[in-house]
Amino acid sequence: MSHRFPPTTSALASILLLTATLLASPLAAATPAPPVLGSRTAPAPPAGPLTLAQCVHFALAESPATRAATAALEAARQSTEVARSSFYPSVGLNAGFSRWQRRIFLPSELEKIPGFSPLVGPYDDWTASIGASYTLFDGGKRRARLGAAEAGEAGSDAAKTATRQEVALAVEQAFYGVLAARESHDVAVKSLARSKDHVKLAEDRKEVGAVPLADVLRAKVEAANAKLALVQAEGFLRTARGRLATVMGLPSETAIEITTDRASIAAPASPDLSADLDQAAARRPDVEQARHRVAAARLEVSAARSAFWPKLGATAAYGREDTRFFPRDNTWQVAVDLSFPIFTGFSRAHQLERAKAELARAEATRDQRTLAAREQGWDAFSKVREAYEAVQTTEALVKSAKESEHYARERYQVGAGTITDLLDAETALAHAEASRVNAEWKYHSAQANLHWTLGTILPGGRESTSPNPQPE
Repeated sequence: MSHRFPPTTSALASILLLTATLLASPLAAATPAPPVLGSRTAPAPPAGPLTLAQCVHFALAESPATRAATAALEAARQSTEVARSSFYPSVGLNAGFSRWQRRIFLPSELEKIPGFSPLVGPYDDWTASIGASYTLFDGGKRRARLGAAEAGEAGSDAAKTATRQEVALAVEQAFYGVLAARESHDVAVKSLARSKDHVKLAEDRKEVGAVPLADVLRAKVEAANAKLALVQAEGFLRTARGRLATVMGLPSETAIEITTDRASIAAPASPDLSADLDQAAARRPDVEQARHRVAAARLEVSAARSAFWPKLGATAAYGREDTRFFPRDNTWQVAVDLSFPIFTGFSRAHQLERAKAELARAEATRDQRTLAAREQGWDAFSKVREAYEAVQTTEALVKSAKESEHYARERYQVGAGTITDLLDAETALAHAEASRVNAEWKYHSAQANLHWTLGTILPGGRESTSPNPQPE
């Protein structure tokens, strides 16, 4: 009988390949780098096995990305208050002391008078005053700048929401990455146990002269490869845990334990796809941020137009002046000034055209993000259904592979089958189990991405969203 030898590489190589693929997926690769804590005290890691919701909650509070977004929003709020301050008058106090001497230039005949000196002083000069100024009319510039600052603040708020959603997505991807790596590790443990059982079976059959030594050696090679695959799976699990710690705002070496509970895998429903795509474009914070930038750009155009209007302002001041401390002589001033630049080298026209161009760019960016949001929503709907069907297929595949491996083992044990048949069945089972792990991870990853594209990934925001869409 001719023997068909399987590849020397263990069947568990497929497990490691699939595990490496899911851990190196684009979303996982986009995970932020480990935080540089600097002088900031590192947050204490949460205790006990953590659920997904607990991991997300901790990350939203401790992630450097969310803290930076919060600070950016506060800076935008202060910029709005700065713009609002231009509607109030400016009031200031002034006090000073000077000692001076000046030469007076008079006709030369006067200088010939005995005792006459052209110098005046030295004298002491003490002054104290309070003044106020207020812009009466500026062509709408202040109002436009205030509106632009308020739109910028709203955009920063949307940017903060976008950052929080991205952090939540990264945590969810990393959380399920740890679960997938853990299951891949369990698959490697089971495969190693089966390989050892095959070695013992081959040795028992060789003892009675039923099979040659080659069967034992081949079984031992597969067992050694299974051991190596288990070592690599342990490394993948450590890497996945470090990534989860990083996206939660913790050093990658922080020990984090998570629960094994996960969301159920439900059959996709049939939603109103057009309405869900409209929702994706309406709720996405990056699209909202683009809309606020358009509003700010329109107001910047108004501010640029204000340069063609005259400026009217008023000032008032009252003070005292004397040659000794605590001056007694009153001084005051009330003025209204009107200014209108006649020619500025065409700078006002160019500034207006630049503002219009920035508005056109902001509108194009808004439209681009809206289309991208709808496209991402469409892709996410498709991925969910595809991932669900893959899970169902791999479930059936694993069931068949287990039966095939059991049947091949029994046949080999009674001498009706070859070691090749047994190792082929083991290869198929290992591949099927690895495919199931990968399919389940892709399903949960697709669900997380779907909620992100709809702008509902943050905790408490999913109740109004159909969790199982069907892109047909």
